[in-house]
Amino acid sequence: MPAPVRSGIPTLILTGDFDDRTPTALARRIAATLSHAYLVEFPDEGHDTRPAACHAGIIAQFLEDPTRPPDTSCVATIAPISFAVAWESAKRP
Repeated sequence: MPAPVRSGIPTLILTGDFDDRTPTALARRIAATLSHAYLVEFPDEGHDTRPAACHAGIIAQFLEDPTRPPDTSCVATIAPISFAVAWESAKRP
């Protein structure tokens, strides 16, 4: 098995609870060996996050100054996904 990458290069890692390609547990393991990794966990997100100002803002902050952790306070304001659990609740009005 290959050794984990160890690096000091600033790295932004985005993950979500429903990420099937880079699950949150794996993203945490990756971040653990990167000394300047910023891990952002989005609740109720998959691998392809929903487009939102929060996501774009975090990415923009990282690109503007990758040496500073981005402000991720907006993550707490993202509304959860509404799952239809029965046919009646899935019908459109």
